[in-house]
Amino acid sequence: MTVKFCLVMPRSVCSTCQLPEKACICQLVAETKPMHYSGELHILQHPLEQNHSKNTARLVKQLLPQTIIWPGESESDFAYLKAKIAQEPQAWGCIYPAHDSAIQTGTNPPLPTTRLLFIDATWRKARKIWHLNPWLHSMPCYRLSNISDAQYRIRKNHADHQLSTLEAVACSLSSCTDVTPLLDLLHRFQLHFENIQPRHN
Repeated sequence: MTVKFCLVMPRSVCSTCQLPEKACICQLVAETKPMHYSGELHILQHPLEQNHSKNTARLVKQLLPQTIIWPGESESDFAYLKAKIAQEPQAWGCIYPAHDSAIQTGTNPPLPTTRLLFIDATWRKARKIWHLNPWLHSMPCYRLSNISDAQYRIRKNHADHQLSTLEAVACSLSSCTDVTPLLDLLHRFQLHFENIQPRHN
């Protein structure tokens, strides 16, 4: 009996955006108008989002390089960030719709001086991260206001007001800077993705 082995070659991955070469977004970013925002952005990213080709946090990082992405889920995963925030909690703001979150306005929290924190995950996983990390609850927390219907269509949303991470960042920063580059990048990213892969959830 002859046994045949199939050699599976690894996919080539872009060293910059970490996506397969055919899905590389670097040219899209290069063609996008620069965005100007001097504040700090931090994103808690669920591990399942790290290599997800439709993830939008990487778009934020590409356009706003000062963004720091913290992969993890449990409190121990974010120990360093937790200690950092504990030194000056009032300098931070967590964008999350908890029941006692204040409504974000044009002056509250003050931007760009406030260091903003977002959670990058599906809604179910985001709730899990929130509950597994009670230290987040002691931070000033804000819910977005004036939310438009989500334009993110290449992943399934359970409600029109559920935004992608990029859209949440854009909504949060819109009171102090022009977020058109972010939204333009999202639009062209979706067209790019739909061209290389049939739409599915």
